[in-house]
Amino acid sequence: MPIDQAHPDDVKAFDSLFWKHPEAQRLLKNIENYQRTNKYVQCMQEKQKLDKLRRKSFEVFIRDYEVTVKTIDLKDVEMPDEQREKLNTLYITIYMACDIIESGVLDINDNLKKISKSLEVVQFDELKNMAKQVKEKLNFLDRTDGYMKLNAWGTTCDNMYGLMQNKARSLVRKKIQEDNKQK
Repeated sequence: MPIDQAHPDDVKAFDSLFWKHPEAQRLLKNIENYQRTNKYVQCMQEKQKLDKLRRKSFEVFIRDYEVTVKTIDLKDVEMPDEQREKLNTLYITIYMACDIIESGVLDINDNLKKISKSLEVVQFDELKNMAKQVKEKLNFLDRTDGYMKLNAWGTTCDNMYGLMQNKARSLVRKKIQEDNKQK
């Protein structure tokens, strides 16, 4: 994962280690010296080396971190059955919300393309990026559990998406009615 796509907390944890590293310190001192002596070309070259080192080091940092992370199966943790069911319900709720978000982003883009190929809604750019993460989460669920293989998964998520659209439509209509009353 590139550093510019990483979660800010991950970058912060990485940076706290990276900037203490002797090679990073050496490059920073070189940059300062080149700036002080007005050697801007050399300064830019050192900045590029530092940036390249930081990016490569971050990829290694994330790779090492992912290796140490262990996925725990709730079946392996001792807890009351009611608590296990509650946690499973919460997990599946979040995955269903991910599925619904992905559907919403795709539907927005599809509808915009029908109007004009050049139209773009900027306010949902973050959701476009999130849609990639959502796909990763759904792929993980598909690999690890059997929920997405159930025929009911798609139908249930589609029904929830339709219900949310109906609720949103109702809010839009109420807002229009309020705006008309104020005129």
